[in-house]
Amino acid sequence: MWKVSIIALLLFSSCSENIDAKFQEKNRLSIFVASSGKMAITKVVDTFQKTHKDIKVDIYSMSSGKGFAQLLNGFQYDLYFSADSEYPTKVFEQNLSTAPKIYAIGLLALYSKNSELLKYGVEGMIDSRVKIVSIANPRLAPYGLLAMEVLSSYKIYEKVYEKIVKGDNIAQSLQFIDTGSADIGIVALSLLEDRPKSEYILIDKDRYTPVKQAFVITKFGDKKDLAKEFSDFILSEKGQSIIQNSGFGIELIQDRKHI
Repeated sequence: MWKVSIIALLLFSSCSENIDAKFQEKNRLSIFVASSGKMAITKVVDTFQKTHKDIKVDIYSMSSGKGFAQLLNGFQYDLYFSADSEYPTKVFEQNLSTAPKIYAIGLLALYSKNSELLKYGVEGMIDSRVKIVSIANPRLAPYGLLAMEVLSSYKIYEKVYEKIVKGDNIAQSLQFIDTGSADIGIVALSLLEDRPKSEYILIDKDRYTPVKQAFVITKFGDKKDLAKEFSDFILSEKGQSIIQNSGFGIELIQDRKHI
């Protein structure tokens, strides 16, 4: 019995050391990015690797809240890209990172596979043909909070709340619509790049608070020159051009200062 326990402990220790060694590699980056930014950051990484051919980049994506929880529990992300600026600020306040920097302005879109349901915009959600409305979970995903803000702005939340289904993140909310589990939903424009323009419309930016998406270099990445180089590239003219062409706004990010 003791022998089995000792062997198991040694195997666990060995695995833990291998995992730690992987994250500590100087030519390897571990990046967390909220679902809304995954496609954009992946493109930035692809471009970055053209001039850094020998590096390896691992991208992890889920809701900002879940990524934040993982980081607090010791997961060794080198950079943490959120769908808002609040979570990165919390990371910084926990002394786990450098000061947050804004890298993109998130934009919302109304999305449906049935273009007829888009004719009346957000207010069209009260239509009897709309049975299920998809948004991200406000408790986990910043885009879920913004969706609630939009529904309240149009004064229709109480009329549609019984229709609402909530995805764990904004990507899952999109999936609900793609699979037919929901008729329409409020999603991130950055996830609709490959969709026909007839399937979505931009939501008036005056209806929700500007989504200032920020990132931090964590205490793990702060030990790597590579993490700092990638941070600089994200905020460079070339990096920002990729971000903007991926369904984000950058018009509010002029001075590149810490938030």
